[in-house]
Amino acid sequence: WSKVLNQYTKNSDGQTLVDYRSLKMDSSPLDLYINNIQKLTKKEFDSFSESQKLAFWINSYNAHTIKWILKHYPVKSIKDTGSLFTNAWGNDFIPSFGKKLSLDDIEHEIIRKEFNESRIHFALNCAAIGCPSLVGPAFIAERLEQQLNEATLSFLKNTQKNYLTKETMHLS
Repeated sequence: WSKVLNQYTKNSDGQTLVDYRSLKMDSSPLDLYINNIQKLTKKEFDSFSESQKLAFWINSYNAHTIKWILKHYPVKSIKDTGSLFTNAWGNDFIPSFGKKLSLDDIEHEIIRKEFNESRIHFALNCAAIGCPSLVGPAFIAERLEQQLNEATLSFLKNTQKNYLTKETMHLS
């Protein structure tokens, strides 16, 4: 996942953007990462520390979001990729421990409910311009506290998303 982030993201005006076109032409690093996380067994996952579990879910969410966009590429907005009955985040397309999950399941039913970590908002990238930028390298247990703090500060300091005028505070 770190390789994908390093190779296919670039910083532009304080915003980290994904080079979807290049990644679509060679998605093998992303596919390899996703295949590897899908091979993880529930027993192996259950042996992880809390920090390892949270890092796993953050990275999985972000990688699967990118995979979703690539599936529909070229597309102007992730909001254009859903169906009549469900939005992009509600589609059950992520194989995980014998069932299919949606991005909403990972964010709301797993991360928010099981980890009580408010900074995840700044770590999860929903592939919309107003969302926090993808950051690299991948989240890892040993640096998770630092990485979550850095992601939070990076988002809050981003004047493309949050800024103050004389009379108004603009927030993403």
